[in-house]
Amino acid sequence: MPKRSLFLRIDQARLPVAALLALLQRTPAVRVAVAASEYFIESPIGAVLKAAAASVAALGAVDSVVGASPYTLITGTPGHPSPYTVALGSQIEAVPFGLSPQTIDPPGSWIVTGSFPPGLSFGDPTTGDVITSDGTYDNSTPVLSGTPTVAGDYIMGLQAVENAATAGMVPGDPGNDMTNVFTYEVIVTGSAAPTPTPTPTPTPPPTSGTARLINISTRAQVGTGGNILIPGFVISGSGTETLLIRADGPALTQFGVGGVLAQPSLSVFNSAGTSIASNTGWGTNANPALIASTAATVGAFALTSGSADCALIASLPAGAYTVQISGVNKTTGVALAEVYEVSASGTRLVNISTRANVGTGSNLLIPGFVISGSGTEQLLVRADGPALTQFGVAGALALPSLSVFNSAGSVIASNTSSNPSLIASTAATVGAFAFASGSADSAQIVNLTAGAYTIQISGVNSSTGVALAEVYEVPVP
Repeated sequence: MPKRSLFLRIDQARLPVAALLALLQRTPAVRVAVAASEYFIESPIGAVLKAAAASVAALGAVDSVVGASPYTLITGTPGHPSPYTVALGSQIEAVPFGLSPQTIDPPGSWIVTGSFPPGLSFGDPTTGDVITSDGTYDNSTPVLSGTPTVAGDYIMGLQAVENAATAGMVPGDPGNDMTNVFTYEVIVTGSAAPTPTPTPTPTPPPTSGTARLINISTRAQVGTGGNILIPGFVISGSGTETLLIRADGPALTQFGVGGVLAQPSLSVFNSAGTSIASNTGWGTNANPALIASTAATVGAFALTSGSADCALIASLPAGAYTVQISGVNKTTGVALAEVYEVSASGTRLVNISTRANVGTGSNLLIPGFVISGSGTEQLLVRADGPALTQFGVAGALALPSLSVFNSAGSVIASNTSSNPSLIASTAATVGAFAFASGSADSAQIVNLTAGAYTIQISGVNSSTGVALAEVYEVPVP
């Protein structure tokens, strides 16, 4: 079927995608406002960037907003400095947090960002005054406690905020109102499957409506040879799908991204491996004005006139396609691949995929997509690791961990569903290749309304390897 041929096309090309970096630059020189709502980007891809920022903002040494002071995050008795390795399904030893040197008055609240371990809470477990996800804890005695329910590598950002009604945290400086963003890592070991739960409610069928995939994107470090960037997509139906396809390099600098690909080159291939469209420098097209106006219509951020970023408009019939992004003269750097639906006559995007080397920390695999319309879109989301060996892929990720985030940065689905028979039958329906019974590959069926979403694939116990991220639209019965 077309969806399977898409994967085989990628594999036959023997061009695995480079390790995917975080969707935002995370060096100490870049200051990031923690709340996603503080971003100014309003385009669909901007919403994807917001979602990724909310889910990975605390993965590195991120500076706080104005007023940072030289404190160190400490853990009290029994003392579990970062990283704290815990067992899946076992209650952890509570971790109380504090600051060194000691402040005049304790902080009034703590801001928690990043990847929060499911099953754990942050706050005072003796009173029940806790939070269980990203947010603000309005108290001065934070304790991490609970029983982890999902294996994985979680990195949180913790920031102490001064109580304005007291003398302040710093002697003689009551106006210094918050600390740096500290990072604290929790590694949950064990099976990637969640702990046993009561019989789950069956996944409801998709509701009627007009929900559909309209935008896909993947940011990655583009290398040479087998490490160029290659996302894929499948169009179904009859008629023609008109798409705006872009390879952004220099344009990413406006978002604080460093090390961008200075001169990207863009090519689109059909399922037979034939190049059907290409571009180097979007202004060299015969229709740059149309490309600019189309970008504005679909909500894409504008490309600077004469920049080396690539873009083209293609009208494609149903079938499987890949987008290859490389550097002119074998140059390397960070690039963003984007595919926007411009118009369709009897067609729709039904499958997207990205294959990449999955690392740790900021080098997780994080594709994004946008759903438009009314009603609910039912999707099969997969993280393939061991299953790739049947296609001759070496170094496959042995234990992939899968999470789906909404635009607020909240996890809405993770790891493998507890209904493997439904996963298997749905995979057969959409034409996805089958997983071996009991394999460590991950999959979920989700029902999503219009909005921007990201998929995060990592290795259990910080393992690394090649993985394939897949999203299939499940047809309405």
